[in-house]
Amino acid sequence: MTQGLCGAAVASRSAVVVGDVSTDARYLTTFGNTRSEMIVPVMGPAGTGVIGLVDIDSDRPNAFTDDDRAMVERCAFSLLSLWDA
Repeated sequence: MTQGLCGAAVASRSAVVVGDVSTDARYLTTFGNTRSEMIVPVMGPAGTGVIGLVDIDSDRPNAFTDDDRAMVERCAFSLLSLWDA
């Protein structure tokens, strides 16, 4: 969790969206056909840090918009309730 785009999202505690992974040195290849990626952290209660990640890849460059990021951030926030039980 300290390397790559996921590590960047954990360290910054914010979404990382890369339109062309081939131009970002932090990218660690998972799938050979990935062109763009979005990673959104799931934050723990009361500032306890990152407890998970939502990681979305696309085979299209620049696949993710600001609206997409905002929607996934809302989804990530709603996942917190899974740990509230």
